[in-house]
Amino acid sequence: MGILGALAAISFVLFLASFAIAHDYARPDLDEWYASTHNRMGTPCCDAGEAEHIEDADWEMRGAHYWVRLRDGQWYVVDDDRIIEGPNKAGTAVVWLYPRGSLHINCFAPGSGT
Repeated sequence: MGILGALAAISFVLFLASFAIAHDYARPDLDEWYASTHNRMGTPCCDAGEAEHIEDADWEMRGAHYWVRLRDGQWYVVDDDRIIEGPNKAGTAVVWLYPRGSLHINCFAPGSGT
């Protein structure tokens, strides 16, 4: 397999892995909630397939702002206009990145413990 084939195989595996962590497919009852989410600016967050669940250890409040540790291991402040109003029906904290695969936070729903 040449280098292009190896890169294609790696890309495909990463693509499949992104769906594995995106949403609890055992909870189709939340599909409507995911589809209806939008941040404080009114920008849609998109659907469950683009959501990433965040472990409790990877998000916190610092002062008046939420902070999230993303997949690169770095902490990012969540702009206030990116927060989702209302209850988080998923329970765990959820972040939507845009464009998908980037480290730009489009929406954030704190965990239900807040």
